[in-house]
Amino acid sequence: MIIFMTEWLKVFMNIEKECLMPRLSINIIHKFRIQKILKFWSNLLGLPVDSFGKLVFIKTSLKKIYDNHANYFGIIRLGVKNSTLAQHKILSLIEILKGDMSG
Repeated sequence: MIIFMTEWLKVFMNIEKECLMPRLSINIIHKFRIQKILKFWSNLLGLPVDSFGKLVFIKTSLKKIYDNHANYFGIIRLGVKNSTLAQHKILSLIEILKGDMSG
């Protein structure tokens, strides 16, 4: 889904990759893996690690140990720098789609 959104922003909203600002949230127990996790997302999105916003560490105790611990890469949110114009375009598209669906 994140790759789709990256491409959609590029193709339909004319947003350059340099304007994308991904933000990562991950459980604090994965802090020792953070470089590997950042590299994973950097490679997947084709963005340099320094384009990522501030990391958010989720502080919660886990009651269950999952088998996929080494394959967990957190939750990524995709932001856009100076996104006011893009936000207005997206909201306008939503209104247009809502109008087409109601009639």
